[in-house]
Amino acid sequence: MATAMVLVMTPALAFFYGGMVRAKNTLNTIMMSFASLGFVGIAWALIGYSIAFSEGSGWIGGLRYAFLNNVRLDAHGSIPHVLFFAYQGTTSRVRGHGGELEEVETYRGMTVKVELHDKVRLEIGVSDHFVEPTVRAILASGTAGKVGDGKIFVLPVDRVYRIRTGEQDQAAVTPVAGE
Repeated sequence: MATAMVLVMTPALAFFYGGMVRAKNTLNTIMMSFASLGFVGIAWALIGYSIAFSEGSGWIGGLRYAFLNNVRLDAHGSIPHVLFFAYQGTTSRVRGHGGELEEVETYRGMTVKVELHDKVRLEIGVSDHFVEPTVRAILASGTAGKVGDGKIFVLPVDRVYRIRTGEQDQAAVTPVAGE
């Protein structure tokens, strides 16, 4: 369901962007949104998924799933592999505002107040004994020293499953050789 919702958001975003330009440029702007969805979707299917999710070196995956080779309806953990492929290919853009100072930009000769800023959202799952070192590392390297640097929420996780092997809980978050 989440995958379908993200894919439905693309036409909505295209129309939103189309409404921000002059009437004569609306169709072009909408088509650019659809073209980028098509290009990224094809690139993800041909090589992106394989690089992200097949075994390879410590930095980049291999080509086991290139051109969707070996991506079928058989189970990949508890869901069909093709559904996992589609879900992993969807993303969301995070925007928001916090205590940042008001920002003003010029757009087509007009002064525009920017109320929403691009943000980065990290979701990191670690074993209990890695929580504090992870938090310290983010605090040490993830700050600009300004209002709006963000927050860290430490939440308990009830269950964890490693999709590839079906391992659960501690075994699922413990690194293994070759990963």
